[in-house]
Amino acid sequence: MNEPVLIPRPMAVEPGSGSLPVSDHTAVLADAPSRAAAALLAGLLPPAGGGPRAVGSARPRPAPDTITLVTDGARSDLGDEGYELAVTPQYATVTGREPRGVAWGIQTVRQLLAPGAAQVTSLPALTIRDRPRFAWRGLHLDVARHFFPVAFIERLLDLMALYKLNTFHWHLTDDQGVPERNKSGRRA
Repeated sequence: MNEPVLIPRPMAVEPGSGSLPVSDHTAVLADAPSRAAAALLAGLLPPAGGGPRAVGSARPRPAPDTITLVTDGARSDLGDEGYELAVTPQYATVTGREPRGVAWGIQTVRQLLAPGAAQVTSLPALTIRDRPRFAWRGLHLDVARHFFPVAFIERLLDLMALYKLNTFHWHLTDDQGVPERNKSGRRA
């Protein structure tokens, strides 16, 4: 198997053999700290039985046909925003030291899933260990003179998450409409 194209490129990718089919029968399980991230993942996967996908509680051992999200504070090797994604033909597990790391692992799952898949898709069997090289990873948007619709801003934030950017610098105003002040502090 060729290494998958992921942005940003992970620190370590170990390919496996086979793939995990992801269908409406695949369950999303999470421990308590990862529940919000699990809700995000459940929304990204095909609907379960035509309705919203439920999120269950994580089990001590991975169960077949599940994607399990785990926050493990003992994983100091991952850092605050790092994660490990382990996919086998039976199950997938995303582990992070902090919930932020689990959320970045979900974005990697999102990149691995076939875009526009209708009902059944699959994740390649692999193990990914990743953590950001830089603490500040951001995007600057200057809307001071050129306004954008709300839908554009929402899509931009979604794409920032997909590519694991963690800071949005939004330049809302400019000083071009403000009259200059003279040395006394009064307007000219």
